[in-house]
Amino acid sequence: MLYAAGVGAFMIAYGSYVALRSDAWTVRGNRWADAAAGALGGVAGGLAGLPGSFVTIWCSLRGWDKLKQRAVYQPYILAMQLVTLACMRWQAPPRGGVARAPGLVPLALAGAVIGMAIFRRLSNGQFKAAVSILLVVSGLGLLARAL
Repeated sequence: MLYAAGVGAFMIAYGSYVALRSDAWTVRGNRWADAAAGALGGVAGGLAGLPGSFVTIWCSLRGWDKLKQRAVYQPYILAMQLVTLACMRWQAPPRGGVARAPGLVPLALAGAVIGMAIFRRLSNGQFKAAVSILLVVSGLGLLARAL
C-alpha cells in the first residue's frame, strides 16, 4: 500500500507540474533510459495496476508529439495487459465470474472507438493537457485506494 500511495502522489505531482508549466522541457533518451521506463512500468503494473504510467511520463518527457507518444505506449500497454491476463490465467483458472468477461468486450471496443475519435480531434497541446489531467486523476484514485 505504501508503494501505491507513493506512485499516486508522484503521478499527482508530475501531472500537476506538466499541466501548469508553460515551457517545453524535454530530455534526451537512450536505450537504457527507455528500458528503465519499461521496467518501472512493469513494476508499477504488478504492484499498483498502472503499467502505462511511467512509459507515458517518459514519452512526455521526451517531447514527442501525440502520434509518436501513442505509437510507443499503446503497444506497450497492450502487451502488458496480455502478459497480465496470461499470468492470471496461469495462477488462477477461470471461474464463473470470469466466464462472463467476454460480454464486456463490446463495451471495451465502444470505449476504444470513442477514445480514438477524441484523440483525432486533439491538438498536441490539448493532448498534453489531457494526459496531465488523466495522470492526476489516476494518481488520486491510486492514492485514495492506498489510504
